[in-house]
Amino acid sequence: MMQNNINGKNTKPETIRCAIYTRKSTEEGLEQEYNTLDAQRDSCEAYIQSQKSRGWKIIPRHYDDGGFTGSNTKRPAYHLLIADIKADLVDVVIVYKVDRLSRSLTDFANIMTIFSKHNVGFVSVTQYFDTSSSIGRMTLNILITFSQFEREMICERIRDKISRSKKKGKYMGGQQVLGYDAVDKKLIINESEKYQIQRIYEFYSNGRSINDIVDMINNWGWTTKQWTTKKGKLVGGNKFNKQLLYTILKNPLYTGKIRYHDQIFDGEHKAIISIEQFDKVQATLKKNRVNLKNAKRKHTPSILRGILTCSSCGFKMIVIYTNNHFKKYTYYTCLNAVKNGRKKCPNKSIPTIKMDAFIVKHITTIATNPAFLNQFINEYSEKKNIALENISIEIKGLMFKLASFKTSIDNLERDGNICSTDDTLQEHIKKITNRLDYLRKKKNTLKSSNFNAGEIKEILCQFFPIWDKLTTDEQCKVLQKLFERITWDSESESIDFHYSPLGTQLLQNEFLPEYES
Repeated sequence: MMQNNINGKNTKPETIRCAIYTRKSTEEGLEQEYNTLDAQRDSCEAYIQSQKSRGWKIIPRHYDDGGFTGSNTKRPAYHLLIADIKADLVDVVIVYKVDRLSRSLTDFANIMTIFSKHNVGFVSVTQYFDTSSSIGRMTLNILITFSQFEREMICERIRDKISRSKKKGKYMGGQQVLGYDAVDKKLIINESEKYQIQRIYEFYSNGRSINDIVDMINNWGWTTKQWTTKKGKLVGGNKFNKQLLYTILKNPLYTGKIRYHDQIFDGEHKAIISIEQFDKVQATLKKNRVNLKNAKRKHTPSILRGILTCSSCGFKMIVIYTNNHFKKYTYYTCLNAVKNGRKKCPNKSIPTIKMDAFIVKHITTIATNPAFLNQFINEYSEKKNIALENISIEIKGLMFKLASFKTSIDNLERDGNICSTDDTLQEHIKKITNRLDYLRKKKNTLKSSNFNAGEIKEILCQFFPIWDKLTTDEQCKVLQKLFERITWDSESESIDFHYSPLGTQLLQNEFLPEYES
């Protein structure tokens, strides 16, 4: 269409720069010489040619996303298009169908906001509408709602297909497993890996521990399953760990079965492990179940929980127990040794009754020994200054963040770009404000706090009469206030104490008053 100037003369139409965006959810068929992306582009080019009289011109750059879903905006060509729009290089975006741009109503609304902000039009060649009118925008929202509905229906159909296929014993792809190769959507035994799986089951059936097996097969140079993806990326080939070994030992796939959620079905592939051997391993796993041991440890009373540390590897020491002639014996043992085997930590265990008695005796010594009291006061002053300095540094950092977030909100309001991200920013501001309030109160409390040897002695002396009245959990809380860390070295049979003078004040203010009454 020709335009008239104020003198009544015809002028050439303004050039409208048109970007064509195409997308396909899967990579299937993209290797063909003429694929669906080409077909979409041809339709869009034909439409642009029909609008030549309006000054429409195709942008040479291609915006093609092959193998990317429309349920989100994690697509390289899409982001390239948005960048060009923001750089004022695009006037109209052309797609073959609305759902090529997005299948999510929320994402589509945000995309339309960007288009509107930069005065960019939007055209679907098979669903013509005008986004400059209210009826056009309403039609667009209706179409994208149905596109999202269609996507959800497709997802349901895929889930149903997977469910039916697995019930028939079919392999449905995914991450490959050691022992099998995926060939034409079927599992074929890999002979060399088959030997590894059989040996792992044999080792565990014969009483070897998970830690021993992991160390042994890693020393032999065995690695996890390695394969090349469709995109040519090499994955796997890593060292074994305990979790992977448990996964192998619990996987019914090796018995010729397929697992789907909590159900087991006969598979189409051949078995590597017999049902009898698999059941034997499951029984042993159940007997030695780590989760059950951990659950018992959690409920085993310990006054040094979270405080006692291994001098050899720095891990926490936890309580384990043994039963001998119906009597229970408890020990503090390094967590590293429990999880990864005694070879990983040489530090020996120590009976809890011996360690606990020594700790209580040491606290008595602090209260009656002037040298210990002076050391306590010196550490208090030093740690108080360090704590005040760290608080000041954190406050400065949070103030900078707070100013940055408030500037972002001001910019959004100025640009008129108000969307759901504002709620996120406000939530960040709220968290930072709450943290600042807490830090300022803590800083004021520390500044006003002071201790002398007499006060420390008085607090510790108040501690002894009530000790036997406390539960194990309460005794643990008291020690967590008195000590930051206690380190045990079995070789020299020595204990290193790291006091918590700041915690001692909290003990005086928070814990002792309720027992004094």
